[in-house]
Amino acid sequence: MSEPVTVQALFREAGRQLRSEFETIKATNPHFAERGAEAEDILRRFLNDHLPKRFAASTGLVIDDESGISKQSDVLVYDAWNSPVYRTGSRVLILPSDNVAAVIEVKSTLSKSELQDAAAKIASVKRLKRSPVSDVDQPVTMSPMIMTRCFGAVFAFSSATSLDALAENVAEINKERPSEEWIDLVAVLDVGVVGYAVQMLFRPGLAGWHGGPTEDGFSIPPYYVHLVSEANGELTLNRFFVSLIGHLTFYRRRSAIRFDSLVGAGPHPSKTFGGYQYNLSRQLVPSEPYHAEGTFHGATVKFTIYKNGTDQPVAQVGWIPWQDGAVITYSGALPPHPFLEPFFEMTKTKPLLLAIPPRTLTPVIPLSSAAFIEVLESLRGDFAAKRDDAADDIGWFPKSKEPRSPEPDR
Repeated sequence: MSEPVTVQALFREAGRQLRSEFETIKATNPHFAERGAEAEDILRRFLNDHLPKRFAASTGLVIDDESGISKQSDVLVYDAWNSPVYRTGSRVLILPSDNVAAVIEVKSTLSKSELQDAAAKIASVKRLKRSPVSDVDQPVTMSPMIMTRCFGAVFAFSSATSLDALAENVAEINKERPSEEWIDLVAVLDVGVVGYAVQMLFRPGLAGWHGGPTEDGFSIPPYYVHLVSEANGELTLNRFFVSLIGHLTFYRRRSAIRFDSLVGAGPHPSKTFGGYQYNLSRQLVPSEPYHAEGTFHGATVKFTIYKNGTDQPVAQVGWIPWQDGAVITYSGALPPHPFLEPFFEMTKTKPLLLAIPPRTLTPVIPLSSAAFIEVLESLRGDFAAKRDDAADDIGWFPKSKEPRSPEPDR
């Protein structure tokens, strides 16, 4: 009777296929180094066939923004949809550290010395600098958790020692480096895994497998992490894949790289050969003469705003010609929105503001100088606006003790 088709059964069969391919290599390739390379190819093919298509597996090196570079790794699992590739090739890629989600060292037969070699290679990837999560990162899941660190694993087709002996080897190797550089999982096909499990505070027993590295600033959890071995037999590949997928599910999506990491910090000599501005049709056209260096002096029409009954200015609003539209500037001690909102309403444009201290600017909007003057001359409520023909803008305004928004007459 055939085995029912389940996810567990499918991966059990995939493990058998990996074992069969490896045994064929052992029987037909007498060259030890080439046999190891073919074993790496087996695992890379498996991962590229079974991982979500966002991720790809390749051999290569990892580099960070400070030009720190790793040792060559057997398998790098990276975000193929978002990652720049600094070097391409049939055998070796060079990838940015922010986009490498996992590093896996593949061993034909795992011994203590082979485990030490794998630990050093994994640590060389994990210690590279990684950018903190920022607005450049894209959303990953509905969860606020985003993985930024690299998952490190060893995958072996056989072992020279028992699983428990490998766990003892891992414990000894861990003493040589900080925990953020440790191996996260050791898997021996058809035998089992060595990894980490969690014990919650005040509760006996293990609550589940440790998820591995997260971001640098994670909240410190009040639980214990135990190094454990688990005899999974034919389900070892399942355990290995679940651990890897659990990490990849929350791994960051980031495409950006630091500009100076590619071209240097500068300064770099440059020349200008023409200036352009966007017009209201969103086309770049030659800049107007008024905007040339030595000619531009800010707003050509300005109004200073006073609180009624005083001669103390609280704000200044200006009109700058810009192709077939204008930019409105604001500087003052009061919030800009109430004074600039009428211009957005009149032109039916989005109320966006750009802060360039000490001024706030609107985008280019379809507003004539006459319409600008009309809005300011009709200002009512607690404030009054007066035309200001002085050449220089007012650079400083005293803070208002009770800032209020202008209100229309009722």
